[in-house]
Amino acid sequence: MNTPDLAKQDFIFAKDLGQNNKRLLEFYTGRNGFLYRHRKDINKIYEGGYCVSPPEAFELLPISE
Repeated sequence: MNTPDLAKQDFIFAKDLGQNNKRLLEFYTGRNGFLYRHRKDINKIYEGGYCVSPPEAFELLPISE
């Protein structure tokens, strides 16, 4: 989902690497980081090996400094 020039992208998609998430924000100063994840209070629904949970099963959480 990323282009070769991350500095010009509005959004940068990256794998959740825990504490290393903050390193990405340090490199791209002035940007906000968020985790997009499945809510823990809603069971995941799978079809054919893919998660097909409805949109309300996901949440967007800010990465804290």
